[in-house]
Amino acid sequence: MIDPSSYEYFDIEISDGVASIVINRPEALNACRTSDHAEMGRILRDLQRDDRVRSALITGAGRAFCVGGDYSIGEDVVSEDRTLKLKIYEDAREIVYAHLDLEKPVVAAINGMASGGGSAFALLCDITVADRSARIADGHIAGGIAAGDGGMLTWPLNVGIMKAKRYLLTGDWIAAEEAERIGLITEVVDDGECVATAMTYARRLADAPQTAVRYTKRALQMQLRRVAMESFEVSLALEILGTDTGEHQELVQGWKSGAKFPDHHGLKH
Repeated sequence: MIDPSSYEYFDIEISDGVASIVINRPEALNACRTSDHAEMGRILRDLQRDDRVRSALITGAGRAFCVGGDYSIGEDVVSEDRTLKLKIYEDAREIVYAHLDLEKPVVAAINGMASGGGSAFALLCDITVADRSARIADGHIAGGIAAGDGGMLTWPLNVGIMKAKRYLLTGDWIAAEEAERIGLITEVVDDGECVATAMTYARRLADAPQTAVRYTKRALQMQLRRVAMESFEVSLALEILGTDTGEHQELVQGWKSGAKFPDHHGLKH
């Protein structure tokens, strides 16, 4: 059974078969530290094992869903500790495969910015509902590293290879309505309504015939598994390899010293 007290990064409540999960570092736009990275995989495994849970909703506290790794700390990406780098690799790999193994449906309520590992985490969910003012990006390029921790799975499958290249190679932010138009996310709602709409989906899925829901998801996940076998492991390894480059380390050291993180399309961080 899920023990909410064992999590620091998430606030968790379970009611009527639905696990409500809130990413809770609003002061850092829900950016994830190394310890948070590990929790992201663990919560997905716990959802699968907990018989009380039939569906889940994930959202972020404050004005962001999750902006990915916490570059203001730089505790992992510029570290010379190879053991730590390997742990980051394994944690990122676990997040993706835990998503693929989870047969219970997960609905993401994208309440604000979602970028990097945060956008990957959201886009691996089964239904994605975004507030109209939300923005999504795979910002790895802005950090001087390859897009590797899930973006290579979801973007090409959702929007096609040409649109995926356009956004993964630039790291540009995409507005929620455009993300819906090109098929990156499921639905856009008026600001402030994404959580309620996502909960409607989550409760509907929790009340649906469970064997049918889970077997349908299991079959659909085979598409993601195929891509994972073809390119995910390589892309993730290239992302970690890129953390050793001088340009990446200079960028991170600059952010730690107070330099502004790249601001695409006027979106303030």
